[in-house]
Amino acid sequence: MKSLFAALAIALAVPWTGWADSNLVVNGNFDTVIAPWLSLNPNFSGDWNSMDSAGQQDSGSASVTSNQVDDGSASPGSGILQCIQLTPGSYHVSALYFIPSGQDRSADPDIAIPWFDTTNCTGVGIGQTLVPQVTPTTDSWLQLAADVVAPAGAKAANVILRPRKVEEGGSVAVLFDAVFLPEPGGTALGAAAIAALAIRRRMLSCRAS
Repeated sequence: MKSLFAALAIALAVPWTGWADSNLVVNGNFDTVIAPWLSLNPNFSGDWNSMDSAGQQDSGSASVTSNQVDDGSASPGSGILQCIQLTPGSYHVSALYFIPSGQDRSADPDIAIPWFDTTNCTGVGIGQTLVPQVTPTTDSWLQLAADVVAPAGAKAANVILRPRKVEEGGSVAVLFDAVFLPEPGGTALGAAAIAALAIRRRMLSCRAS
């Protein structure tokens, strides 16, 4: 809790517009919908969920459900995705995830990032990067984060939020929120700072209304 208060103090000192403008991800906070995120595989579905990583009533998260075992490959059909135009260089990608308990199957969530030399994420791709987690835990918001490098020739990337079902049969759902991919040189944020900035954003929104 102390870390959240400290992060909130820092967030209040940083102009929100600068942080928001630096995020290449569209609707990474899933305030009311999950669009433009989509699924390309009928064995995966994405729905809006009212649970928010910062506990805000006016926002939510993306609930991603998997009906198939995931072998770890960065297939576009392994979760919900968004195609983002970018340039070669170093980036820091992060997201928060929550695995609800009481499910009949286990999840091992990650973020897959296939790179493309086209602006619309088509073709065979020019490599991929995975952002794994270490120990999945249920009923807690945890962070996926890593420094990634877009290879030479990269013009776009798919950011894929993947629940990665472990066992055969059944299904498993994972919530994702606060997906952040800043422009090169953007600030890397911890989970507490992301939550604090989300609170700040909604505070400013309430004032404006």
